[in-house]
Amino acid sequence: MKNAKSETLSKSLRVVRILQPSMPEYRRGFYRALLELGDRDGVKYLPSASRAPLDARGRGDEISESDFFTFVESKEYILGSRSLIRHILSKDWMKSDLIIAEHAIRNLVVFKWCYIRRPKRFAFWGHGRTYTKVKTGTEESLKMRLLGRADWYLAYTQGGAEAVTSAGFPSNHVSIVQNSTDTTLLQKLRSEVSEQDVTHMRDTLKLGNGPVAIFIGGLDESKRLDFIVEASAEIVKSHPDFKIAFFGAGSHQGYVEDQANKHDFVVYGGRADLQMQAVLSHIASVILMPGRVGLVAVDSFALQLPLITTEWPLHAPEFEYLVDGENAVITKDSLDAYAAAINTLLANSELLDTLKTNCAKSAEDYSIENMAKNFHQGVLQALELPARKGR
Repeated sequence: MKNAKSETLSKSLRVVRILQPSMPEYRRGFYRALLELGDRDGVKYLPSASRAPLDARGRGDEISESDFFTFVESKEYILGSRSLIRHILSKDWMKSDLIIAEHAIRNLVVFKWCYIRRPKRFAFWGHGRTYTKVKTGTEESLKMRLLGRADWYLAYTQGGAEAVTSAGFPSNHVSIVQNSTDTTLLQKLRSEVSEQDVTHMRDTLKLGNGPVAIFIGGLDESKRLDFIVEASAEIVKSHPDFKIAFFGAGSHQGYVEDQANKHDFVVYGGRADLQMQAVLSHIASVILMPGRVGLVAVDSFALQLPLITTEWPLHAPEFEYLVDGENAVITKDSLDAYAAAINTLLANSELLDTLKTNCAKSAEDYSIENMAKNFHQGVLQALELPARKGR
């Protein structure tokens, strides 16, 4: 009797496969929360990802050992400045009740699912529009054509949802996920930092006792690292003991290391895990990010470190979470305006404290727990749609 019951239960499970180009560390908590929700509601989530960043633009924190997802083989084809990815997937994928893939034109298997062999149900998970690079009319047109072949859309943010509905996708088939990192864990780690931790970090990195700003993220062209160094050179004129500390890895790491050797006000601290970020939140006053703002917006809330950025046109969707003068500072996209805003904030402790308080309040709205719930709810709704026949 027990075996019969187990067999019935397994047959009643709805299988949802998710394909990602790679699996960054910051997604670990989200997927664990999502799998728990699936277990509760009879949904078997099967996340998959390629084994490594395919185009060498990884964050440097991709998970190398799987404990909650499956690695899939893939091949990359370079066409000029673009890359196309072909995932090598088993036949079991087509048995899924729902397949979810990123809304991108680089994944060849997506074209197959949209036009050749369509899954029972198919959903996109994505930005909704091209945010972080200059788009061409051809690329955007093709992306929107793919959109029309999906049954559901899981949008990172409200802005992404508005983009797909304005393109004609039905609004009642769109979910807003509210993309996030593990703010709960980061806040917990922050609360456990001791004075000894802070002193040790200051001494180890030679940060001194003056004001400190930090950068945390991929060290690449999109982050405008030279802009940060130039602005910091201006800050030092008003605050001689000011330090800008960079944390991360990437193609421009050599540039940062060179600047740290040339200037006393520049520090390179390597990669910063969550524990290190928690300690830094008790040392630094602000996060400097004049270039691409993405999930660092959420991290800034959890760390209670206001983010100072610019009206740069190529921010990621999470830039929408920032409110100038409330939980962040957003300046005109000029070096003078940026440096002036940093100087003003460092000299105004009352304003800085207000921004930090508001960051903590904003952290309550963005979490992987909320993200997983939003995602799961969208999946449950998508699973209610009629399955395609004969596929």
